[in-house]
Amino acid sequence: MKQIIEILKRLRQTLGLTQAELAREMKCSRLSLISWETNQATPRTKWLEKWLSVLSAEILKLSADERKANQRLRYRAAMRSRVTKEGLRKYGKI
Repeated sequence: MKQIIEILKRLRQTLGLTQAELAREMKCSRLSLISWETNQATPRTKWLEKWLSVLSAEILKLSADERKANQRLRYRAAMRSRVTKEGLRKYGKI
């Protein structure tokens, strides 16, 4: 159990969530979350499921944001390429 909690704690930190933010999303007290992360108490199964659910949702949100950012970059690159080619054609460079 300690290894699982350590992984969840590192994942929370990697996602940039504070203990207070995660506790708010999980609808539990910050003190409960702190006691779980420091192995002073063991969370019940329902809290582990909630913990995983919240972190999974955060990962999916980041993934969607990254996909949108990549789409915008590809669109901008395509538009720059298109504008450049059209401009060169217009001025007889191609």
